[in-house]
Amino acid sequence: MFKSLIQAVFPSFVDQDFIPDYVSFERGRSLSKAEQYIAEKLASAGDVQADKRVNTNPFYDYLFGDSKKANSQDQLSLYVASKLAEVLYDPTDVLNALPIKPNSLVKVMSLIGSAEFDLSELLTVIEQEPSMAAEIIKLANSTRYKRGSKEVTDLNKAFMYMGAEGLKAGVIEVHLKRFASSSNLYFKLFGEKIWAHSLNSATYAQQLALKSLPKEQAPSMYLVGLLKNLGDMVIFQLMIDAFKYVDPDAKPDSEHFKILMAENSHKLTVLIAKHWQLPQHLIEVLIELGKDESQFSDEAKCIYDASNISEYCLMLKAKRITEAKLLDLQHKTKASVQAIELAKEILDEAA
Repeated sequence: MFKSLIQAVFPSFVDQDFIPDYVSFERGRSLSKAEQYIAEKLASAGDVQADKRVNTNPFYDYLFGDSKKANSQDQLSLYVASKLAEVLYDPTDVLNALPIKPNSLVKVMSLIGSAEFDLSELLTVIEQEPSMAAEIIKLANSTRYKRGSKEVTDLNKAFMYMGAEGLKAGVIEVHLKRFASSSNLYFKLFGEKIWAHSLNSATYAQQLALKSLPKEQAPSMYLVGLLKNLGDMVIFQLMIDAFKYVDPDAKPDSEHFKILMAENSHKLTVLIAKHWQLPQHLIEVLIELGKDESQFSDEAKCIYDASNISEYCLMLKAKRITEAKLLDLQHKTKASVQAIELAKEILDEAA
């Protein structure tokens, strides 16, 4: 996905027959500013209070696996992380290297956003991308939308089941899923985890919205919940391409990459949402999520709580935390009463 960008970032590896030999390649090289920055962050990481890291390190440990101690990190991981940090400092090149701006996404948003949209025009837009149409029909046949035993085989029937908002969510899901896939087994496992988190966050946000917000806002909350982790997924793809190019056998389980994601994910999510010309009200909620929780609107609080519930539930399922820890959400994250109720409901269903 980012092959050309990665080749520009790592010019010393441009020879495709090159066998990575990091020791000889890096001998005598001084640390870049980005590497110095990451090294300083690692050195100070132990001074950060645990409750301030609840949404970064514990969940990233679940996604990537436990990291080695900072002072034993391999230099190749530090080098790759630092080069990607330089790219993300000004992510213009990342935005330009994204897959062709999804015209179907922009058009579907525009059509559904109008007071009276033409259904035939809407379906024509989706039909112009066969893979998109196939994925939408597949979604319409999922347990989330399907009613009855008859299989959905065309877009008209899919629309009947999914509705306008369901189609909008479906188009976004299809595009976002591209950022969570990989043929490499190690990366595939991470991609599946981050995608499950995105879907859970979206589902829980919609459920919380139905409990605490006007019902008509629930579909929008689903979309924001789905988009919230877009920055993580794009950085993940950058890492896949970088290691595929530099050293295919390396596993980025180091603290460097967790810091890279924690520092850059939110900013990148907002920039991509703007780049894709998503509805302004969705972008505004995404922007809010980068502020202090005390400044959240009801919509941002809904997304924040939904994401936390998803993180805790996934870590609980993986036995990285206890049930008591999940139910301690109210104390640790000042979750709403509705969020605590939803967390308990999820636990009861899983029991």
